[in-house]
Amino acid sequence: SSPLRISSITPGTWHTIRLEIVGTTIRALIDGTLVTSASDTSSPIASGTVGLSSNNASVRYDDVRVTAP
Repeated sequence: SSPLRISSITPGTWHTIRLEIVGTTIRALIDGTLVTSASDTSSPIASGTVGLSSNNASVRYDDVRVTAP
């Protein structure tokens, strides 16, 4: 699939990004607004590690937290 493009992201502005993964449901929120959701019934995420990256952009991350639901 192609990358999600969010036109309202302004360069140089901090945003709060939240990913929620519960069972087979994956939700992505930016500044509290749901921007996409999906269901992965073929290989649900039960455990693992977290990774952050960007494509063709300079990104800074701050206050990264991982919590259980």
